[in-house]
Amino acid sequence: MSAKSILIEATPATDNHKTGIGYYVDNMLITLNNSKIAKNYTIFYYNFLGKNKFKNPYNNLRTVTVKFTPAKLIGVFKKFGSLPYIDVFVKKSYKFILYTNYVALPSINKTPYGIIIYDMGFLDKPQYIQQKNLNYLQSFAPKTIKNASLIVTISDFTKERILHYYPNIKAKII
Repeated sequence: MSAKSILIEATPATDNHKTGIGYYVDNMLITLNNSKIAKNYTIFYYNFLGKNKFKNPYNNLRTVTVKFTPAKLIGVFKKFGSLPYIDVFVKKSYKFILYTNYVALPSINKTPYGIIIYDMGFLDKPQYIQQKNLNYLQSFAPKTIKNASLIVTISDFTKERILHYYPNIKAKII
C-alpha cells in the first residue's frame, strides 16, 4: 500500500483543551511530520468555519481541513444511531484511513480503516465515563472494532482487553 494513499484523523490533536488522547495523537503526528516519509501522508481535522484557532505544526503532512461541518450536525446523526460518511468531507479517495479516537466514520467506497484504542474503559469501567461519551462509545465503538482491519493499542493490557470483549475480530492488533 502506497503511503500516499493513507489518511489520518488529526482532530484530537487540534483541540484547544487537549486530553491524553489529543497529546498522544499530537506526538504521533509530530513524529510522522519529522520523518522522511511525511509528505506521503494526509491528515484531516474538523474546524467549523475556522473557529478553532489551531495553528497546524505538521507542515510536512498534507492537510485537509473540514470547515463546513459543525459538531452539532454530527451529533444529530449520532442521535439517530448513524454517522455521516467520511467521503462527504474528504473528496479524494484513500486506500486506508487511520482513525485516532475509537470510532470510524463509514465510507461509501468501503475504504479499509484502522483505529487507535487507548483503553476499554467504556466496557471495563463504564461508571467512570461521562454518560454522553459512554452512549457514543457503546453505540459506535463495537461496530468500528469489529470491522477494522487494523487496531493500534498503547499497551499489551489494552490488547488483552480488546481480545477479551471481541475474541473473534479479524483485525491485526499492534
